[in-house]
Amino acid sequence: MAELSVRESQKAAIIRMLHFNTSAEDSERNEGIWKVLVYDKACSDIISPLLRVGELRTHGVTLHIAMDGERDAIPDVPAVYFVQPTQEAVDRIAADCAKGLYSAFHLNFSTALPAPLLERLAHAAVKSNAASRIARVHDQHIHFVSLEDRLFSLRLPRSYCRFNGRSSEAESVALMDTVVEGLFSVIVTLGVVPVIRCRRSTSAEMIAERLDQRLREHLLNTVPGAAAGGGRGAVQRPLLVLVDRNEDLSVMAHHPWTYQAMVHDLLPLHLNRVKVNVEEAGTSEEGAQSKEITYDLDPTMDPFWETHRKSSFPEMASAAHEQLNEFKQAKERLGSLGISMESEEAFDSDTILDKTQHLRKFASSVPQLRAKKKLIDQHINIATALLNEIRARELNVFVTEEERLIGRVGSKSEVLQLLRDPSKGSEMDKLRLLIIFYLCKEELSASDLDEMEQALPQETLPAGFADAVLGYLKKTKAFSSGSAARTLRAPSTSAPSTSGLGFSFVQRGMSSISDVFSMVQSGVESALRNEQKEFYVTRVVKAAMENGSKGAGGAPSQGVDVSRYLYFDPKVQKLRNGDVPRKKGAFRHALVFTIGGGCFAEYQNLQSYCSSGEGAQGHIVYGSTELLSGSEFLSQLAELGGHPPH
Repeated sequence: MAELSVRESQKAAIIRMLHFNTSAEDSERNEGIWKVLVYDKACSDIISPLLRVGELRTHGVTLHIAMDGERDAIPDVPAVYFVQPTQEAVDRIAADCAKGLYSAFHLNFSTALPAPLLERLAHAAVKSNAASRIARVHDQHIHFVSLEDRLFSLRLPRSYCRFNGRSSEAESVALMDTVVEGLFSVIVTLGVVPVIRCRRSTSAEMIAERLDQRLREHLLNTVPGAAAGGGRGAVQRPLLVLVDRNEDLSVMAHHPWTYQAMVHDLLPLHLNRVKVNVEEAGTSEEGAQSKEITYDLDPTMDPFWETHRKSSFPEMASAAHEQLNEFKQAKERLGSLGISMESEEAFDSDTILDKTQHLRKFASSVPQLRAKKKLIDQHINIATALLNEIRARELNVFVTEEERLIGRVGSKSEVLQLLRDPSKGSEMDKLRLLIIFYLCKEELSASDLDEMEQALPQETLPAGFADAVLGYLKKTKAFSSGSAARTLRAPSTSAPSTSGLGFSFVQRGMSSISDVFSMVQSGVESALRNEQKEFYVTRVVKAAMENGSKGAGGAPSQGVDVSRYLYFDPKVQKLRNGDVPRKKGAFRHALVFTIGGGCFAEYQNLQSYCSSGEGAQGHIVYGSTELLSGSEFLSQLAELGGHPPH
């Protein structure tokens, strides 16, 4: 079955761009040509998770540099430009052409270059007598950031604020057009034409209408087989589900408990790179010093991350412990043969082979073991940083209580006790808990709300921050009607088991990452897997992908009714009444896009459903206007509630 991978598809498009947008045969002829890569900040972010410096060199890039910096002329080398289609970029390119910085200019724009800007560029090039230096101009349609095979982001800052706050009509239209262009880029890059579903009377409806029209115009002006849908005949047409963030706010406030989601929520994670403070070896306990280290978290380069990023934190710690023990055993075996892992001699195969005939089978394994140890150390350092946050804030208690609230068994008294306990959680943690309580309790008296707000400490939060967040939630229709309380999971009749979530290691007062490993004996991992249920967005996607195959007209799936969702098919001609004939049968693949922010927990929940074999037999790609941690999302709620942005 063909893969539906945004990462690989976008990477292939960028590599093709680096080879001057030529065919595979021409690319081979161009392999010996060195070139300069010039980009702006946004396009640098697009390339960063896909190609490392070494890979750029493999494709002939001898120098890569920001367009807005000072650059020396290299008149004998061609340049590949990769920038956004803005007037500033066009004027800078025209100035570079006039100066003759490079021998040829291969211009690539992340989205379509508007005709007025193309004319402006042409006029400037002719005026400076530099038109002959412009070799090609391409609209690449790759303006999005691929973080994984089935995860992407448009990286639109403050997207929830911008979609839900006050703005002029021109600003609203420009924002929607930006989202449509980003989604169009994803679709063209994947080479598919999806059927689009969304809920009525939301921002998703307006974007769906514009995207449908954009795709129809594109298909009319494209040679069959050369555009969207032409490159992936083996992939059944996917479904695109557009979701307004207001349909489920609670998932954004919930404290996650899986490895990748916790890294995003608790540590500085940017474009698959995380920064961690690591204590330097050899320092005394009293004068311990730490240094900041940046780690790449690339599933294509890191087998441990690929396998365990979706695991619970204790489950990941167990796997790291097992790999560390395996490494120690291998090191001891080598040590018994007189080979030191720390010695440079370990890399000298000739020396190793001279020791004994028995060493031959170990000679090639030493470099691999050293590389494996480096990855183990990396994840133990990251896990240690996470454990420090868990212990300092007792986050396990908050996850447990939030699970109880979501399961409809949490109580007001339990939440009040947590809010009033100064030893547990930060004030931001407590505000997130209170939001979950608000959104999951459909009927609350004014006195109950006032009591909860009075119990919330606000000494370290910015003045007025919590009041602004709660004030905004009270005003929204989602809060007042309980529609946002569709909750993360399906209703439950019993409380989640604390031990089932793997919290016993925190409750026993463990002080280091090595202590985490002892909780393996409790068998908590299997309990967690048994309790994993589906978030609201997952249930929506599940029902939409079933497409009525398990019930008439898209009947409700676990309480989610998509039968009244709007239906768009850009490939099918509309009927006189504006409707389009509907596809029959279930969808194998889906793209899911949240408007107003998304999170790793939601992405992982979709992937868990997809790999469960319960219904989806293909792939589910998740994307959002931006990926946000809980505190980042609350900052946008506060801004909408009148608090100054910070």
